[in-house]
Amino acid sequence: MSGLTVSYQRAGAFAWMAGLLRDLGADPVAVTTGLDIDLDALTPDTQLVFADCLTLLARAAVQTGCDHFGLLLGARYPWKAHGLIHDLAAEAPTLRQGLLDFVTWQLGYSSGAVVYLLPMGGDFALGYGIYGGHSAGSRQMYQLCRAIGCSVVRELSDGRVAPIEIHLADNPPADPAPYHQNLQAPLRFGQLQSCVMLPGATIDAARPTADARVRARLLAALGTRLATGPDATSRRLRHLLRPQLLNEDASMATAAGAMGMSPRTLRRHLDAEGLCFETVRDDVRFTVAREFLEMTRLPIGDISEALAFASHAAFDQAFRRWSGTSPTLWRQRGQENSLLLR
Repeated sequence: MSGLTVSYQRAGAFAWMAGLLRDLGADPVAVTTGLDIDLDALTPDTQLVFADCLTLLARAAVQTGCDHFGLLLGARYPWKAHGLIHDLAAEAPTLRQGLLDFVTWQLGYSSGAVVYLLPMGGDFALGYGIYGGHSAGSRQMYQLCRAIGCSVVRELSDGRVAPIEIHLADNPPADPAPYHQNLQAPLRFGQLQSCVMLPGATIDAARPTADARVRARLLAALGTRLATGPDATSRRLRHLLRPQLLNEDASMATAAGAMGMSPRTLRRHLDAEGLCFETVRDDVRFTVAREFLEMTRLPIGDISEALAFASHAAFDQAFRRWSGTSPTLWRQRGQENSLLLR
């Protein structure tokens, strides 16, 4: 399955990692061994390999003995450092549009994960999902992005909107106090996605400070920076499919419509990249399935349903095709490996 294409990540909060490590009594050099990264030299716009970011976070949690290192790093990151995306969202006429700006242009900042905004009943979910495969640092990356998401919401609403709840796909930590302290919202662990739940009644409130002329200039500037390349179509498709899977509408017709093209045109573009829609969708499904199996205690039947499989048996068959083993054995091996690392 996935993993052949190298994914990249704008450094962003990692530019603040060296300072946080020192504040917690750790040496930044100890977390970069074998990586061509100087934490002290990072700027928010530095490009990093996404897998290296996960490695840095995993090592930082070990070196500091802080299982909520990602939360602290996300809380330290100033949302203004998001550059043009911050500047554009700051000129949005509503909170909804500001969040859509954040989601839409994030593709140019990370090719290893997706940020999305989904309607959930009468409310909205601002979510984050990795589709490059689960690793030891994934949990810390989710923590980091939850903290940033809360900061984005509060700043774009001038403090008037607060999350209703924080949904976390992973299992409850031994000590939830740091989560409450840093996220400042009710927590729900063992959920099907990692997201910040927002009240629908407030998301369309006007933002009187928005400047339409400044916004138009920023949109033009961002348009020239949107990531392109030979795999542009499949990267956009992955960004769309991750939330669509959880919304139970991961069809080719829906994805093509969201990309502004017909299913036939989408298939032609993917064919030019040596891919087909079903392969990309299965790749994303496999990644999400692994995260659920390794990070949560969700029943396998619930995971099957969340990934829009017709039955538990169909999910089991697909997972065996992807991995060579059953979901149950995959989860058991993951648990055994976790014990060996302790």
